[in-house]
Amino acid sequence: MRFYKYSSILLLGLAIKFWFFQPYIVVSDSMANTLNKGDYIIMNTWEKSLFRNHKTLQKNDIFAFYYPLDSGTIKDKTVYVKRCIGMPGEWIKIDANQKNSKIAGLKYDFILEDPYDILNQDHLLKMGIKQSTKLDDKKWILTLNNIQKKEIQEWNSTFELKMIVQNKNEFDSSVFPSDPIFPWNQDFYGPLYVPKNGDSILLNVSNISLYKKIIEDYENHSIKYENELFKIDGNLCSHYIFDQDYFFVAGDNRHHSFDSRHFGFIPEDHIISSIAIQIINLENLSITECFKSIEEWIKN
Repeated sequence: MRFYKYSSILLLGLAIKFWFFQPYIVVSDSMANTLNKGDYIIMNTWEKSLFRNHKTLQKNDIFAFYYPLDSGTIKDKTVYVKRCIGMPGEWIKIDANQKNSKIAGLKYDFILEDPYDILNQDHLLKMGIKQSTKLDDKKWILTLNNIQKKEIQEWNSTFELKMIVQNKNEFDSSVFPSDPIFPWNQDFYGPLYVPKNGDSILLNVSNISLYKKIIEDYENHSIKYENELFKIDGNLCSHYIFDQDYFFVAGDNRHHSFDSRHFGFIPEDHIISSIAIQIINLENLSITECFKSIEEWIKN
């Protein structure tokens, strides 16, 4: 009887783990300070469980997904965690000079001029600034959010800070869709339409580089352009209708994140779940940072 009781408890525990929650260790600082390298987090797979209790993702949610450019079956792909900044049916535009006030923790790289050479690593670490490079005796590159930027300026008014950004309309071939027609870079990106299930788009040479991967790789159709006409699966087509929803994601650490600005859209069938809770940081064991919900991080 006792064995049966303990066996039932064990089976219940395993069911909770595999049906409702899934652990994950953050392996980069692309979401810092919201999520940091070494964070042990829980993904709420109840939202996509066998019970079909789905949660509709909202803009600015942090969620886990399978990296779409990996080869193989979906579940064999690498897991990424990013913030959703573009929902199906939305137009997105990124302008580094216009901050999103709803996301307080966004981080960017800054040049700091220190004319009296008084800044050091101890001061930076006390302010929670972990990403820093000293260029010479009077100059640093620092990765800062708005709170850290304000704190360092209040600490010493002689410091001069200037955000490092690419020039507007400067073409960066490393960003999606790597097409000179769209002179975009990580700091100035878009406008770009995020496709929604059932949307119909007019096919033309100006937009095909944006949606060709969706048509061929995510929705399994062949597309060819011949004699100024498009053929999908061998049939002449002037429009294409999308089969599923797509999402556009970015890391909070904007200058140190590999995200949709580089690899494009996330298909709905690649989404795992939202992130429910941060358990502990394996690289910096701190009781005060244990069991923090993502909502708490967003408020901070």
